[in-house]
Amino acid sequence: QGLLYAAQREGRWAIYETRRQRADERHFHGATSLKEALLVGGTSDATQPKVSPDGRQLAYLEDHRRLKVMDLATKATRTLLTERDLFTQGEGGIEFAWSPDSRWVLFELSTPGLAPGEVGLVQADGRGPVHNLTRSGFDDGRPQWILGGKAVLWTSTRDGLKPVAQNGPTQQDAYALFLDRGAWDRFRLTKAELALVKEVEEKPDEKKDPKPEDKKGEAKGDPAKAKVEPLTLDLEDLETRRARLTLHSASLGDVLLSKDGETLYTLARFEKGLNLWATTLRTKEAKLLVTLNASQARMAWDPEQKALFLLADGTLSKVDPASAKREPIALAGEVALDVAAERRAMFEHVWRRTRRSFYTAGFHGADWDGLKAAYARHLPGISNNHEFAELLSELLGELNVSHCGASYTPANPLADATASLGLIYDGAHPGPGLKVAEVLKGGPLDTP
Repeated sequence: QGLLYAAQREGRWAIYETRRQRADERHFHGATSLKEALLVGGTSDATQPKVSPDGRQLAYLEDHRRLKVMDLATKATRTLLTERDLFTQGEGGIEFAWSPDSRWVLFELSTPGLAPGEVGLVQADGRGPVHNLTRSGFDDGRPQWILGGKAVLWTSTRDGLKPVAQNGPTQQDAYALFLDRGAWDRFRLTKAELALVKEVEEKPDEKKDPKPEDKKGEAKGDPAKAKVEPLTLDLEDLETRRARLTLHSASLGDVLLSKDGETLYTLARFEKGLNLWATTLRTKEAKLLVTLNASQARMAWDPEQKALFLLADGTLSKVDPASAKREPIALAGEVALDVAAERRAMFEHVWRRTRRSFYTAGFHGADWDGLKAAYARHLPGISNNHEFAELLSELLGELNVSHCGASYTPANPLADATASLGLIYDGAHPGPGLKVAEVLKGGPLDTP
């Protein structure tokens, strides 16, 4: 067992693998001996490593715009997607996911020059065409496999509030697309109809041998090593097997579906921050499960899909969906931070990323290589992050281009809150005290 991760070192992103060196140490957090090795690296950036469920293949992004797959045994690589199918800004990424049988890859399909994205599907062996599953014209993304690969879950801006010129508040909904007709038919059953179907399914068949796990004295197999059957995907007439799962459009932080496909869990913002909601799909009932009021949040299932792990505003917790019980996960650690070295690395990152991603090779006439040295010599005199942000803004300002700059906003939860009284004072009043010249209409003090 090992850990795979992407790291930027010496100006390049690469994929590394770290393994425990002692077999008797089961957990990484308590390991006393670790060994790191370079897995994918070179003259191109390599990011977003994801191992296939069968453990034989590694998918990753090359230069943030090509999806490649490596055979972990032979180290041979193949290209699944190129710039024609993927569009990222700078060193951005895309969401993609392996199918349970390791034969397909879901991904965020985006055409350069067209802002809204779609959900794409491609064979992991590199053969066959790229399939556009959504074809909506709206912004579709964050695809994931559900129901053992028989369906796809994603978010879309089709129904909610939409921003003007791709800028402003946006609402999303969760959608499902069924790649198996039997799963689609089961999904549309009423609660009463499903109960009848389960009654037939659970009725023992005396003509058949007992299941292996039911035989007395015979141990159950390891579910992690259970054989996964190849998926048979029905890609015809997909538009007839699409369903909106959410009852109300909202700003969504994340969405997950229960293992049985009966309950949708969403991190949704309706009034304040993101909260965890549970929607029973068959009865169309939604309830607030956990109040978070988080500005940012994501979630993931445990391996058995019985518990949810939440990351909300930097805090980890574990949630039991059945009881809505939330348990915090405490983390503690120490790091020795060299602030000057950190700023040098950040400066290098901004300069290098701009050099790679600027839309024209001429840099609007700016000598980008020469400007690096001219501005880097001021780094030793920087004493705080306000000054550092101003330095970066001055550097980027040399390009004479819009939507480009740097800022720093400190976070001080203990800071004093300035009162907003809605008053305009008379600046010529000599004192003592302050003289009110005007009370703003509709302000806090504009009362009878």
